[in-house]
Amino acid sequence: EAIPSFDRSIAIDPLNGDAWLQRGRSLAAMKRPREAIPCFERAVAINPNNGEAWMHRGLQLLAFGQVEQALTCLERATGIHPRSSEAWQGKGEALARVGLYKDSLAALDRALRLTSPADRPRLQILVDLIDRVQREAAGRR
Repeated sequence: EAIPSFDRSIAIDPLNGDAWLQRGRSLAAMKRPREAIPCFERAVAINPNNGEAWMHRGLQLLAFGQVEQALTCLERATGIHPRSSEAWQGKGEALARVGLYKDSLAALDRALRLTSPADRPRLQILVDLIDRVQREAAGRR
């Protein structure tokens, strides 16, 4: 139901970056990342300072395993919105996937400090897991 509404807004104003962002978010929520990613790309093309669009694009790319591209987007998102816990968490996950565990833990620590108390236990599990992987990787060297 939301997608046709965003499509109508975009038909009226193709440069409506917010409509592109919201369309992408709706598609991502519906587990349709292949359709969501171009919406986020359009949103950042319209407004390169749209940190939320950069973040969502990065998170979708990360889910697809396109880690380097995701990391670029998430770095951009945290630069624009340094108080976004979700962007820092995504960046931490991407850094861990490329083996930069120390940087990953720093990003996740930042996400922990910014996140709501209700979400901290879930995020702490991720931090602990990456810390353990880092220690195991260091032990193999």
